[in-house]
Amino acid sequence: MANLGQSLRLAFGGRKKIEAEARRLTEEHKKLDDERKALELQLRHVAAEGDIMLLEQLVKMGVNVNAEDPETGRTALMIAVNYDHRSAVVSLLSHRADIHIKANNGRSAVDIAKTKGQTDLVALMEEVHQANEDYRKPKPDAF
Repeated sequence: MANLGQSLRLAFGGRKKIEAEARRLTEEHKKLDDERKALELQLRHVAAEGDIMLLEQLVKMGVNVNAEDPETGRTALMIAVNYDHRSAVVSLLSHRADIHIKANNGRSAVDIAKTKGQTDLVALMEEVHQANEDYRKPKPDAF
């Protein structure tokens, strides 16, 4: 009977440790999620300003170029197009920004460019998108 009591105490103590570790990991995950959201917000602000150097640094840090604003659904590419920051558009496209994501208002980066009469940006986005699609297609065997 003493062994059963000891086993129960060990199991209960182990359970408390597991629960404590789960709480710690949950808090750590929340902190990382908050940091990720802050960096994604910064990327959208940088796209609005057209700051290519900072945009490139954020992308190199692993910030998702296709991250959507939680309230509007807008991406950095949509914002760069809206503010006519062509070099930011080119940079985001080079990092595979998706031209087809639609914001909460139903408009994509291509739609925004069309509305603003930026036909050159529309052509650029469609050309880069097609090149990315062609790159992803499996290549036939050379033999």
